Amino acid sequence: MVISMNTIPNTARLTTLEILLKRQLEKSALGSVLLSVNCFLGEVLLILVDFHNNYSLNLEKIEAFLYKILKQENLAHAYFIEIYYYINGKYCFLDLNQQSSLLDGTIDDSEEIVRINTIPNTTRLTDLEILLKKQLTKFILGSIPLSINCFLGEVLLILVDFHNNDSLNLEKIEAFLYKILKQENLAHAYFIEIYYYINGEYCFLDLGKQPSLLEILAWQLFNKDRRFFVKKHKNLIMNWYQGFIKSLHNNFKSNQLSWLVISGTLGTLTLLTIFYGLTRPCIFNGCSEIKQAQKLSDETEILLNNNTSNSDLNMARIKLESAIKLLDMIPFWSDYHQKSSQLKGKYQQRLNNIVLLNSAREQIDEAMYLYKNSSLSIEKLETTKKEIETGIKTITTIKNNQFLDEVENKDHEKYSQSIEEINNKIALEKQAQKSLKQAEEAALLAQKRENTAHQLKDLELVYNTWLTATKRLQEIQPNTKVYQSSRPLLKTYLSHKTRAQQRKKQEEIAVRLYEEANNYSNLAQKAEENNQWSQAVNYWNMAMVYIKKIPQNTFKGNQIQPFISTYNLSLNKATNQLNQLTQSKTINAELDTMCTMKQKICDYQITEESIKMKLESQYLEQVWMTALQAKAQGNLQIQVELLNHLSTFEHRLQKISNQTGKSIEVYNAQGNLMTVYHRQQ
Repeated sequence: MVISMNTIPNTARLTTLEILLKRQLEKSALGSVLLSVNCFLGEVLLILVDFHNNYSLNLEKIEAFLYKILKQENLAHAYFIEIYYYINGKYCFLDLNQQSSLLDGTIDDSEEIVRINTIPNTTRLTDLEILLKKQLTKFILGSIPLSINCFLGEVLLILVDFHNNDSLNLEKIEAFLYKILKQENLAHAYFIEIYYYINGEYCFLDLGKQPSLLEILAWQLFNKDRRFFVKKHKNLIMNWYQGFIKSLHNNFKSNQLSWLVISGTLGTLTLLTIFYGLTRPCIFNGCSEIKQAQKLSDETEILLNNNTSNSDLNMARIKLESAIKLLDMIPFWSDYHQKSSQLKGKYQQRLNNIVLLNSAREQIDEAMYLYKNSSLSIEKLETTKKEIETGIKTITTIKNNQFLDEVENKDHEKYSQSIEEINNKIALEKQAQKSLKQAEEAALLAQKRENTAHQLKDLELVYNTWLTATKRLQEIQPNTKVYQSSRPLLKTYLSHKTRAQQRKKQEEIAVRLYEEANNYSNLAQKAEENNQWSQAVNYWNMAMVYIKKIPQNTFKGNQIQPFISTYNLSLNKATNQLNQLTQSKTINAELDTMCTMKQKICDYQITEESIKMKLESQYLEQVWMTALQAKAQGNLQIQVELLNHLSTFEHRLQKISNQTGKSIEVYNAQGNLMTVYHRQQ
């Protein structure tokens, strides 16, 4: 496997600077405009601003604001800066005289200057980036920090950035990437180029090509920032050189090559080698690269001692990367190579810690942003929690640096509070789901009980079950995921609860009316036992009033018809008894009046079939003697009065017979039947 480096410029991705610029733009210049910022540091500081939607933008104001921030961060004078904007599917840059499109653009390898009409018009494939990163992390790399950027233009360009210097199997990684691209139907649809960012350099995997010596030398002569390539391919160069000498020797023996060609070729190689070796840094007149690297390192320490902001960490990272790049320029044959290697190791360790801290922070911040700005399920909350815990675990691995230890402690405390907050959120979500499940179970139980209810106690149980269901839904907090979906359910359950409550109240009224009717029925029966027929009639009337008030659409209403019939019969019976009693009293009073005029003239006995009256002998003798005397004396008045008396007496007896329906039998003092009065129709 050979890592070829001859296609894209050597740049460093400035992730923290991207975050700083994006936040400042959103805060001060653009408000709610959606954008993303990508920053790359090579011989120039390249800033790409991608506006996601088609806005009416004041690029002059935005660019002035960007330069203001870069000046504050001490970058405006340290690097040559180029800013490009991605608007309406095209790259463009700010030119006061003309607005140019950066369609089909590239970065020239020999000069590394961004030229118009050379950068490709590409589209950022965010979803593909997320898919590739998750799959690599899950199946290949585990906890190795990385980021992936995908751009689609004339080719599908994939940039894989490994944040730490790990031992990587690029063949396995690339094979896995192509497998995913094939599954997504992209492997045959586009020409694909995959590049890796390792040890501060971009590289790509080429299994079928060995660079020639002329390619290597030309690479070094015309691209001064990639000199490590010669060191990497030192054995290849020496093998090629030995093979070339052997070839010359064989050709000389066979007289196929002249001494002139041999001399010219060896001279050219010698001249190129000497020229290359003498023009490397730190060969003569000291080593300014080491001094510059140490100065950058000192500036890094000052930055790190100020505070722990992301912008200072980012500047420290940039300066350390610049220092390491300066040390990389010192060749192995320089007297300063050993010292540069020691410094490089020290700076690289510090840089790795900063990169590790930034990577962990980004991972945690991304998870917290998702947590705070989205309504997540319990599964996604658990995943977010694990991502934060992974970030915290990464931070805790930073050791042997006083400043970074302090940062680690502060971040650990801050993010531990976030873990506690997410744990509370998970507990809240679980309780909400538990309440929702209990409410649904209670609703099903209430419906079953409602279908089988047949008495008031059953309806009370139905109402209480609906009440439980609504209470469980009302317990769900508004800031939970199931809250909104449970509101229509709560409205339905409240309706069922209200209906059950109304039915229960109606049944309670029915039971109360039934109990009142039953109570009056018992009182009426006791009155009948005591022959208190007047009270019995009143009680039966009250019982009938209450029994008829019971609503028909109730359980008791469906049961009262037999009671109405019974109460009605009892009322009629009591009324008849009362009437008979009243009539009997009236007849007795009438008979008493008839039998006790000026004197007692008769006795009577009332049975169920008849009334037997026995006239006193004295009364009969007096009537007989009065009639004889009046006739003998010819006293018509007395005769008329006597006839009227007897007629009235008979008329009253007939009336009593008619009223009672009983025959009245009249007997003399000796018990002989004198006459009978029958009821007349």
